[in-house]
Amino acid sequence: MLNIRAFFRSVVAIGALGAATTFGNVAEATTYPTFTLDADQSSIAVTSGSCTSNCGVDAGFAASGPVDLTFDFQNQVIRLANFIEWTVMSGGLSANVYDIAVNLVFTAPDDQASNHSGSGVFFTVYGIISGGVLSWDTIAQRVDFDQGSSLRVWLESGVAIDYGDTVASDLIVKAKVLVPLDTPSPAPIPPALPVMLMALAGLFYLGRRQGKSGPAAFA
Repeated sequence: MLNIRAFFRSVVAIGALGAATTFGNVAEATTYPTFTLDADQSSIAVTSGSCTSNCGVDAGFAASGPVDLTFDFQNQVIRLANFIEWTVMSGGLSANVYDIAVNLVFTAPDDQASNHSGSGVFFTVYGIISGGVLSWDTIAQRVDFDQGSSLRVWLESGVAIDYGDTVASDLIVKAKVLVPLDTPSPAPIPPALPVMLMALAGLFYLGRRQGKSGPAAFA
């Protein structure tokens, strides 16, 4: 014979498990914004005391168009390897000191920019081996978005040497503050759930009355 109390306890346990699963899925649905860096809108200027436009060094981005950065958690770091390419255009044995200005333009989640300035020494040995030494005025630049998130952006510094006439350096981005795109709302209660709970409560009440007024029918 049906044990009402055991049945009721089973239904409550199943309901609790379903609720926990539902709210767990809601929590997992939290998403952070995608940060888009547009290489086409960004720029690099290399100048010296006697020259105002890429004086013997051609600097450019290895990527073109939008570059999407997606973070899963706060303080996560993404490194874009060899993001900037420095090509020493002199065909002979040469070296020079340059001033460098880099402007990185973000177009998502809203329009922001990261500006970097520094200096570099680039050299080449007849284009067979080339190298550079980079030094930036500020290690990391802070980029705050209207959406509420905040990044830290810095460019690789130090010495790089490679075969050929081009050397490359990295771009590093850290998610300092991540604000979710949307705040998940609790899952709606199914319309039939209150009716089912009332019916179960009625069965439980009837079972208790029968247990008190007549022979023990339920354990």
